[in-house]
Parts: sequence; C-alpha cells; structure tokens
Amino acid sequence: IKSFSKAFASEQPADFTIHRSIHGAQKPVVGAEWPMQIELSTIAFGAPRKISDKSMEKAIYESVKTDLKWSLPWNYQTGTGDPYNAGKLMAKMANVAILANEIKAP
Repeated sequence: IKSFSKAFASEQPADFTIHRSIHGAQKPVVGAEWPMQIELSTIAFGAPRKISDKSMEKAIYESVKTDLKWSLPWNYQTGTGDPYNAGKLMAKMANVAILANEIKAP
C-alpha cells in the first residue's frame, strides 16, 4: 500500500482507473476539495396515480393499519439479531411506511 500511495502522490497516469461505479470510472486525485455534480433521478417513492378501486384501497388501508402495530422482535430491538434478516425487517418497515403515507393511514 505504501508503494501505491507513493506512486500517486506525484504523477497520475491519465487513463488509470481504480474502480468503476454507476457514475463511471473513479480515479485517484489529490486535493482539498472535490466539486461534484450528479444529475439525480426523478423517481419518487409514491405511486404515479391513485388507487382507482375503492375496495382495494380499503383492503390496503386495513392491512397497513395492522402492519403499523407490528414491532421488531426483541433480539433485533436489542441489536442481537443477525444483520441479514435485520435488513429484511427494515425493508418491511420502510415499505409499510411508504404505503401508510400513500394512503394517509393514521
């Protein structure tokens, strides 16, 4: 790693890429500031249109009301649950929050 640092402290090949990301190739740079402009997506969390079927909307509302009463198992509340399933549980809670917001649940 020392030789890597020394190699880029003075001279950087113009075509050297260290990592590819969704924004393109990332190159090592030396400096105090890195101005960066990224065009953000226009995708939103909410649905592009309202639910047209009122019976479906009511069923979703009742389901979300039930889900809002759910709480994390004790081992996850104390931080002793495994990270894999913790991520799945957080995704579930986030999905319920988005649905509750979308249908204006209490």
